[in-house]
Amino acid sequence: MDLILRPFVVKCESFLKDSQHFLQETLDFYEPKGFSLISGDFDSLYNNIILESALDNICDFVKDKFHSKHILKYSIFGFQI
Repeated sequence: MDLILRPFVVKCESFLKDSQHFLQETLDFYEPKGFSLISGDFDSLYNNIILESALDNICDFVKDKFHSKHILKYSIFGFQI
């Protein structure tokens, strides 16, 4: 999934790969008086996402590459069958 979705994700304006990427992106950031730039690192951010809804949305997005959400849900695949 990472190989399929990464080209789209990295084009998002809000994409940050890691802390180092954040620092690079904000190096020349102008901070007006009275303004604070705050960042946070979240753990378990996606625990509240409904799995079926997420799978349906991802499958709709990449429907030309995947034909069944069972591939994503159960990690079913074949290799040199």
